[in-house]
Amino acid sequence: YGDAALTTAVTAAAFSINFVSNGGGATNATITSVSDDFGSPLVGGEFIVRLNKNLDGTASGDEQLEVFMNPGTIYGITGIEADPTSTSGIIGLGFGSVGALTPIFTGIFVDPSYTYADIYFDQGVFSTDQVSPLSLGDLNVTFYQNGGTASALTPTSLTDTLGGALIGGETVVRLNFTVTGTPDGNEYFEVAPAGPNYIFGINGLAMEDFELISEFVLSGGAPSGPTFSGVVLDPGGNTYVDLIFDSAVWGDAIQSSPVSGSAFTLNFQQNGGIASNVTITSLTQDDGSTPLAGGETTIRVHLNVTGTPDGNETIEITPLASNVFNASGDPQANTDTTGPIFLNPTPPQILPGSTVPGGSPYIEITFNVPIWDISLSAAPGPADFNLVFSQNAGTATAASIVTVNNNIDSPASGGETVLRLTLNVTGTINGAETIEVMPATSSSLFDTGGAPMNISETTLPVNLSP
Repeated sequence: YGDAALTTAVTAAAFSINFVSNGGGATNATITSVSDDFGSPLVGGEFIVRLNKNLDGTASGDEQLEVFMNPGTIYGITGIEADPTSTSGIIGLGFGSVGALTPIFTGIFVDPSYTYADIYFDQGVFSTDQVSPLSLGDLNVTFYQNGGTASALTPTSLTDTLGGALIGGETVVRLNFTVTGTPDGNEYFEVAPAGPNYIFGINGLAMEDFELISEFVLSGGAPSGPTFSGVVLDPGGNTYVDLIFDSAVWGDAIQSSPVSGSAFTLNFQQNGGIASNVTITSLTQDDGSTPLAGGETTIRVHLNVTGTPDGNETIEITPLASNVFNASGDPQANTDTTGPIFLNPTPPQILPGSTVPGGSPYIEITFNVPIWDISLSAAPGPADFNLVFSQNAGTATAASIVTVNNNIDSPASGGETVLRLTLNVTGTINGAETIEVMPATSSSLFDTGGAPMNISETTLPVNLSP
């Protein structure tokens, strides 16, 4: 809120930006307006505020900014002023500082008895030496009493989900803790990296220190019906979402049947993204294949996504009234919700089926998303591709890329999903020769959002045609 009385919404004047060019193409950034995460005007009480900005110049990826809250401008639900010393942390513009391959949090499950929380990552994680497993010192766990009756939350250890020792490379880490006192529902806690170089992914990149697992309220007693206690989106894509409940659930009040496939509704918001719809296809146990039997605490909701997500799209899942019950026969309220869940952006990929026509003047390559060069404003050139020529038993002796065109043989301008790489072939082709095309480096080909194509993407070997 914009005031302690909780009568107004936050305004753009509540925030300040510290902009550092670092020699990049952009020279300044200013906040022009604020909105909710769907672009609508703020009304007060939002959990997410979108800062709309104006950028002077074109970002090259070197620039950085940090967002501050101005004193006396932002208040929480209890009327307490937000800490003006808290910042967003350093945020890199373009594809530079915040790369798509840095590890991120993807979910959390808090045990209803408040003895542990399972923390989910999008990839295997390691400690500061990039070899050892995580330790308590790699995490910053902050407890907020917020007027509640519980007085402290004390982390005790990190283990795997079976209580065993971590070995490094886990995608789920269990944070064990003790709570002093009995929570009444006002208390909450947050989990973040201990600093900028404490948690590393499988590729050696560090988690950004401003990554944060959203605050989780400690309940003051079990509600009459089951509730969502956690949600985890498929870290490898968008094929499913795991709904985690605070107690075992069934499809009827007498525990005679499992939760049915029609028990939930899914609200999809495109938010300017590329994917156009998401639907629920089926429900299973959390192994992904076993049918529900009743009494599950985790239900896997399988999804069908229309289009290629770019990370702007959200889904929100709610139960239908009188469709999900606990062991006492109490129904889950149809007002319970997962909250908006952002879909994972799909990395740029080379799709199967690259072709070389007769006479081999070019190889035509299809991508899953629009493709750009490193500037994100132009098409890739020949130097952005690596061509591997294999003579085999052929008579031609070499091949190279000359130009990059679109699918009607005009020069590519950037943002194409189909590219034709014109070829120069030395010698006479007899059809035994093959070429294979891949990105020249991991910083050669990018999607519209600045995510790089993995260097392992390939057309596979394609025969030249005489």
